[in-house]
Amino acid sequence: AEQVAVDETQLEEAEAVETEAKRQLERILQLAPSGAATQADVDAARRSAAVATAQVAHARAALDLTKAGAWQYDVMIAKQQVEQARSEVERIKTELSRLEVRSPRDGEVLQVNVRPGEFAGTPPDRTLLVLGSTDSLHVRVDIDEQDIGRYRVGIPGVAMPRGFPELKYELRFKRVEPFVVPKRSLTGENTERVDTRVLQVIYEIAKNEPPLYVGQQVDVFFRLGEDDDGVLATPVESAAISQ
Repeated sequence: AEQVAVDETQLEEAEAVETEAKRQLERILQLAPSGAATQADVDAARRSAAVATAQVAHARAALDLTKAGAWQYDVMIAKQQVEQARSEVERIKTELSRLEVRSPRDGEVLQVNVRPGEFAGTPPDRTLLVLGSTDSLHVRVDIDEQDIGRYRVGIPGVAMPRGFPELKYELRFKRVEPFVVPKRSLTGENTERVDTRVLQVIYEIAKNEPPLYVGQQVDVFFRLGEDDDGVLATPVESAAISQ
């Protein structure tokens, strides 16, 4: 509607110019017989009138085109261009999302080994970022191969932090990983055997007070039955807190 008003105004302007050009031509034609106007003046006036008439026709055609609305093929092309632009927006969003590191679950950042501006490679000996849930901590217990026969699935256990034997944490059985793996050194002491394989058992810490931390080592004891002195059997040398 706004363009229609503009085209109508341009048509009125062209009609006014045409009217003035025709009047100018009439005056020159009246003066030509008396010699007051030359033939060149007459030709120039006729050309001006013809140009003005053509401008009126052009303005009227533009007005009719605006009133007719957009050509259906132009509309189709415009719709395709809109869809193409939307697809380009989605492509850019996808590219941006690929540049973001997102966690697959809620948790707490435990360790960050890369900083802004640093090349984010994948070193074989370290993880760029460690994320985990600390709401519930678990103990991964390594049972030496020669002690596997003494262990009974689901038996209760207790964990004590290194250096604080007076602190005891009750353990709840979660699962056994039924794949015996080579043992890795946890304490670094010469007395710790590493030339063996271990069965890994996962226990949950029933109550984390005072708090333990992920990666902290604890000594784990299982109640396999009391001996004559009433002490607990201890088939586990060491264990580590995990998420």
